[in-house]
Amino acid sequence: MNNENKDNKKLKDELIAYVDEIFKDEDFWLNKDNKLGKKGKELKEGGGVGSTNIRGLANTALNADSYKEFKLYMQYKTAKCNGWEMEFKNNEKLGDVIVFYLEKIYSNANKDDKIALKNISQFFGYFYWKKKVIESLNEKKKKK
Repeated sequence: MNNENKDNKKLKDELIAYVDEIFKDEDFWLNKDNKLGKKGKELKEGGGVGSTNIRGLANTALNADSYKEFKLYMQYKTAKCNGWEMEFKNNEKLGDVIVFYLEKIYSNANKDDKIALKNISQFFGYFYWKKKVIESLNEKKKKK
């Protein structure tokens, strides 16, 4: 395996590890969190942040002109109250936790916007896959 392939594998492993860290809180993703308000419960019953929303972020990252532009868009999505504002861990909003990971991705890309945005798109692609797996598990549990 040449160095480029090793670096690519390392990057993919790192992005998947970030997604795995986010999905560690099974109660949140499996709709078992009892500390939600009425709006939070409605969002959770509807699946919280939807897969389409996540997939859209992957595409938006590829079309953004800079990391700062995309970060601002993610902050806007969090403020818009469509699921990203839900309390996730340590009393932080889910969207703010995601921005934390975006910052890590940006730093690891040596603050190169083009590379960072490509990696962020890939991150949301993995996030989308993981969310679909969780949705499938939720559906199976509902049928029981």
